[in-house]
Amino acid sequence: MAGTSFTKLKLESKILNGLNTFIRSSLSDPQYKFLTITKVELGQDNAFANIFWDCFDPAIKDSMRPHIAKLEGEFRKTMAEMLSMRAVPEIRLLSDESYEAELKITNILNEDQKKD
Repeated sequence: MAGTSFTKLKLESKILNGLNTFIRSSLSDPQYKFLTITKVELGQDNAFANIFWDCFDPAIKDSMRPHIAKLEGEFRKTMAEMLSMRAVPEIRLLSDESYEAELKITNILNEDQKKD
């Protein structure tokens, strides 16, 4: 995070909040009920945005991937409406694996406690 400008952090936060608001208010399909944008990382020149998503249910995460890919155009349109930038960043939709990693660590710790 060192060297990241305040403006860039504000822009990432604005995109994160805007896309989550879009998901909650504009997507009526129940399959998106648990979808959340967890993190946004803008490239150095703001030409690309890595958008990390999660649904916090490992059982349905793989089945969500094709549906998430279909939202890329809607996400770019939403970003264009909320940002005052000359060009809207290209989007890379990436699955956020931190929740699964956290569950794995928690399970390991719980098993270790049971052994003691």
